[in-house]
Amino acid sequence: MDRNIRQSVWRKICEAGGWLSLVCQAVMMLGAGPALRAQEVSQPPVEDTAGVSRLSDTLASFTPNPVYSPPFILPDTVEGYMLANIGQFAPAGCPAAEIPVGASIEILFDIDDDSLLAAITPMFVTVLQIRPDRTVVQIFREQYRILPGQNLIRVIAGFPPGEYQVIYGFYLTSQLKDKYPRLYGKRCRVKIVERSP
Repeated sequence: MDRNIRQSVWRKICEAGGWLSLVCQAVMMLGAGPALRAQEVSQPPVEDTAGVSRLSDTLASFTPNPVYSPPFILPDTVEGYMLANIGQFAPAGCPAAEIPVGASIEILFDIDDDSLLAAITPMFVTVLQIRPDRTVVQIFREQYRILPGQNLIRVIAGFPPGEYQVIYGFYLTSQLKDKYPRLYGKRCRVKIVERSP
């Protein structure tokens, strides 16, 4: 997607009204450019359902990133990772804080430097369930192709209501010789809730 189309989409999001326009204004004042990084701005307590609907319509026009197949296999020497800030490579945000059962967990990020694509792995996405006893269980893991420009990863929240953690990121292939390479990404809290009747 070219820069003009991306800017047009972000303009629509910023013009959606209600709390969305406040978020966009705050992001612009923070110098984040056209990419929305909503996790850095607190949401006002009054919810504008019309604005949310317009944002959903805008996101619906994006084609989600395809699953990366066959899966990328990390070298045997990799034993884990260290989470590093994806912001140095790609403006990125967290999904909505509350998502109804069966709706989509939507992750947005922007790759402005096309040459980066040759140096990174696919996007790894993991969803962890945080149980009431505070134990954590991995319930979803997938890899997605990363595209130049605006990216949208969509995961159907077909999980039981509760607290979850979404971790997403990519590795620089040059760092995969390390035992604990950096995963350039984000860790986000998400609550899955029952759908309203």
